[in-house]
Amino acid sequence: MRFMSKGICFFIAGLFMRGSFMTLALTRSRWARDLYTIQAPPGNPNTIPGMESQFFAQTSVRGKLGSLALGTFVLSEIPVNLQLGTKGFYARASFSGTIGEGILKRFTTTYDYSRRLMVLEPNGEFAKPFPPRKTFGMTLVSDGPLFKSFKVSGVRKNSPAEAAGLQKGDLIESLDGKPATALRLADLRKAFSEEGSEHVVEITRGSEPKRSVAVTITMVSIEDS
Repeated sequence: MRFMSKGICFFIAGLFMRGSFMTLALTRSRWARDLYTIQAPPGNPNTIPGMESQFFAQTSVRGKLGSLALGTFVLSEIPVNLQLGTKGFYARASFSGTIGEGILKRFTTTYDYSRRLMVLEPNGEFAKPFPPRKTFGMTLVSDGPLFKSFKVSGVRKNSPAEAAGLQKGDLIESLDGKPATALRLADLRKAFSEEGSEHVVEITRGSEPKRSVAVTITMVSIEDS
């Protein structure tokens, strides 16, 4: 991938863009493999709970890059996810992980497809530090007709979600009185990521009758949960 900054065109081996996630993705170049070895900290890798057998499962090691230079622009303390999975989408031989969560939103980007060129211009987000990665401790998947069935695919141990009484396998029937048929997965994810917000979640658990769970959203470090 070629980049241009302040009229200077340059190439970074081992990187390609995942624009939909505003993230740089590492291919398995020698540069990427070296980074992979250097950054892997001790301890167990992270696996998204409830996703272990799914095609988009991720087993990764989290870390940070001290800095990354894109031409004349330098970003610091960048979050990194280095993949360790052996099956599924992220276990491809051409993929090693991702750099930066929201990295492209720090630039105004112009794509010149005819010359395979992307022009980067820093915007007002550029100098802001990368925010800490936090979670309520619960992952959700949607299924069924029109994807209106929302299932708790995993709950992290000792997380606020676990403390609230939510469990893997719970089906969300409503949120604050709004039925699941009127919700989107994005609505639920937003609600469960707003620090301090309070919600009443109606769930079904197996063959048990519906129950209401009151939750107050507390976000904790994703590295510690």
